[in-house]
Amino acid sequence: MNDLFGTRAGGGCGWASPYGHALLGVGEELSLRIRSAILKGYHGVKPGWTRVSFAYYLPPEEFRFILAAIDFVAAHGHRFLPLYNFDWATGNWTFRRRAVKHHLMLEELLHGHGSSNTKMKGSKTAGDSDKFEGYLEFATKVALSLPETCDEQQVPEGIDPDIVLFRV
Repeated sequence: MNDLFGTRAGGGCGWASPYGHALLGVGEELSLRIRSAILKGYHGVKPGWTRVSFAYYLPPEEFRFILAAIDFVAAHGHRFLPLYNFDWATGNWTFRRRAVKHHLMLEELLHGHGSSNTKMKGSKTAGDSDKFEGYLEFATKVALSLPETCDEQQVPEGIDPDIVLFRV
């Protein structure tokens, strides 16, 4: 969300919460297996969720844009996985600059989008709806330039692959 749209969403760890376990369908046996991986130093296996808050005074155009961005990530987020590295010890995702360097995205897409991108950034004539639509169009171009499927990162030997509840 942040890298494509500049929209901040917070991740939550439901690890210590019985409510989180129930919400995510984590039973006692799975909980113990996850705990075992954490004790080995693999904190990235903790299950969790993402939350987004909306202020009551948020303009309707911005609200619709954020919802569209969430839909976009749900539909296309898997395409961006090769551009990130997952740290099993911390659970942090970091952008792989080299992956983009070898991807045509920078040169081809930025030039193809340059004229409308320049207009949107500082123009008083471009309304928020136009800007938001432009951001979504650009993100779609980037997503469609990436492969539909990719090889997942390897799960370290110390982690039971069956406890990984997400794609890497």
